[in-house]
Amino acid sequence: MRLYYDNNKVVEAIPLGSKGVPSFSQRQGRNWTFEIRKIDGKEYKFYFDFTWGKCFYFRYKGRWYRLRFVGQKNIFDVKEFFTKGRL
Repeated sequence: MRLYYDNNKVVEAIPLGSKGVPSFSQRQGRNWTFEIRKIDGKEYKFYFDFTWGKCFYFRYKGRWYRLRFVGQKNIFDVKEFFTKGRL
């Protein structure tokens, strides 16, 4: 799934299979939290592991996705995404 932000910049959100759904466990010192972000104006919880994390995990239309924010300029700070590019 492609998500757009800031004047049509694109980032890929990878769909997770049924076995890829995050467990949000506390094993190995992992600590999970979430932030509210918007997709097309609707609020969603974006979860991330703030100890070792490199990705957001979120559920959109009944399916879980992974959105890598490490190595993507300013993705961590984006508060609203769109499913279609803006003109």
